[in-house]
Amino acid sequence: MSLLGIQVYTIVSTWEAARIGGIAAATAVGLAAAVPRVIVLFIGGPITDMLGPRFILLRSDLLSVAVMLIGAMLVPFIDTLPLLIALSVAIGSLAGIAGPAGGSMLPSLVPKDKLPEVNSWNLLAVRGAAILGPAIGAVFISVGGLSVGMLFNAGAYLASYALVLSINPETLKPNHRPKPNKKNSLRSLRDSTLSGYREVLAAPISRWLLIGVFLLDLGFAWPFNVGLTLMVQHREWGGSFIGAAISSFAVGAIFSSLLGSKILGPRWVITRLATGQLTIALGLTLMLLAPGIVPWAAAAALCGIGSGQSGPMAVSLYQQSVNPAHIGSAMAALTLCSIGTAPLAIAFSSTIAAITSVPTAWFASTCIILLAPLAAIRVRRLQINNRRLG
Repeated sequence: MSLLGIQVYTIVSTWEAARIGGIAAATAVGLAAAVPRVIVLFIGGPITDMLGPRFILLRSDLLSVAVMLIGAMLVPFIDTLPLLIALSVAIGSLAGIAGPAGGSMLPSLVPKDKLPEVNSWNLLAVRGAAILGPAIGAVFISVGGLSVGMLFNAGAYLASYALVLSINPETLKPNHRPKPNKKNSLRSLRDSTLSGYREVLAAPISRWLLIGVFLLDLGFAWPFNVGLTLMVQHREWGGSFIGAAISSFAVGAIFSSLLGSKILGPRWVITRLATGQLTIALGLTLMLLAPGIVPWAAAAALCGIGSGQSGPMAVSLYQQSVNPAHIGSAMAALTLCSIGTAPLAIAFSSTIAAITSVPTAWFASTCIILLAPLAAIRVRRLQINNRRLG
């Protein structure tokens, strides 16, 4: 529910900022949410480890409700752009706290062997929010405006709060319950931060899974972001090609997630991870060669199918491999490896596109993705060695 609300708020706030100050204002609002989120993620994971995911989610949801309600009340009375920037900073910061807690909740509620199936359902919910959110936001742009979008977001956070509140704390595994308060909380937070990230990076399986996620997102972030628009412009196609690619990708991902959750379940996790990554690379290659909108959309759907398998499998393997006592730090590191690649990917591929051509940059991104399955193969070898050692 909170993801749906965030999608709606992102659409209405970006639209309002662009209406007021053009691209520069819309960019400022986007950065105001993104930068604090990344910064707060560094401590969001350790805080989750100290206090427990349920504790964090309940308070972050309530604070988000308050931020949105205050924003909705202030819109008619003060300058909109500074308000949007302030609200985006607050929402981005709260998302940085809540993100690791949300990622930590699933492994605290379900057995390890059920994580692939549950994470497939989770990805389905994420994709659904990504599709419904912009559509609802577009309606609010036409009908109610910014205040209504904020009220909707507040309602979504309130629904999320109610759902989390319904979880009995006693059902959480011991390592996911709130820890007793310590006298020096700042020192405790510092020690938890250092030990959590150190342990995640020191463990071979979790380290190689992070490398695989980093490589996949480093190769994928540009083609389905800036590169998508540039490729359509390069081929002198219309804007409908962008919409066809995004919607086809979402449909493919939803279909693949349903396949993973209802049929495949916990089977062949490593195989599905590596195959999904290779499928994404194949889809991008076919998009590069597509002569028209039908093969272009079909190739984008193939990318979605690969994403629907590789994403949940990577998260599930990662959650299974890390110490439950540091699951918050682990999920923060995973999120950083994912969203933190976007600036690097855009800088790298855009530079190649400027020096050579857009298709060359697209192909270079695809080649990076082809390295990701090597990390999956390494993880499989480590698993085999661990079993042999007992």
